[in-house]
Amino acid sequence: GTSSGAGTSSGAGTSSGAGTSSGVAASTGAATPAGHGTPTTASTSRADGDPRRIGRMEGGPLPAVESGVSTGAVGRGGPAAADPPAARRQLQLRWVPQGASLSIDGVRQDTVAPSWSGELSLGTHRIVLSHPDCCETFEEAIELEAGDAALRRSIVLAPRESGWFEVDCDDADAEVWFDGTFKGTVADVNRRGGVVVAFSKGDGGRERYVKTLPFEIFSTDESGRRDRVTGQVTVRAGQRSRSEPLRIAPPREEADPLQAGGSP
Repeated sequence: GTSSGAGTSSGAGTSSGAGTSSGVAASTGAATPAGHGTPTTASTSRADGDPRRIGRMEGGPLPAVESGVSTGAVGRGGPAAADPPAARRQLQLRWVPQGASLSIDGVRQDTVAPSWSGELSLGTHRIVLSHPDCCETFEEAIELEAGDAALRRSIVLAPRESGWFEVDCDDADAEVWFDGTFKGTVADVNRRGGVVVAFSKGDGGRERYVKTLPFEIFSTDESGRRDRVTGQVTVRAGQRSRSEPLRIAPPREEADPLQAGGSP
């Protein structure tokens, strides 16, 4: 007889189970030729959704079945290991003069006296020391490479090129002499902002930033007599100072011969 929807093999027996399941069932085997008994066709519906059943019926190995969605575990060793901390190295800085402020990579740092110590990541770091009262700003890019010992840097800030001092004197017309050179009258010197004092990074020790200097005042009276007064002033690089008050001695008066008991 003829199987509904299945091929016929020369009058062979009907293939069992070849009925249609919602129109999508299909025979998974061929009909047995005539004279060989009932066909052993394994027909199954693909709609039952169980691949393991299909494998058993067809005699093949069980297919692999995914058992869910990964929840973040990586590989077979469990969660991924955290990245190791970035390598670091200690940096030690010292500088002169005191009072400078330090910033590293644009961040202001707390300092103890004229020094700083701390650990930074390897690589390039921008160091800035600022002392606007007396020094030029210092900037440097420091390269930190791997190493066990601390990297040490000693820094000498360059002083501002000049300082000034004004003269406090009761005689505005008195001459001001400094370092063997006539600088003008007291009035002229003060009007120009003071006597200029040069500073240099090559100056030694304290005098690189602070100098205590002598100067002279000469006053001439109407008779042409010159009185000399020596003063001293402390000048700081980049700053203006003023001397201690200087008083020119009044001119000596000639003795009156009548008051002295003499004859006219």
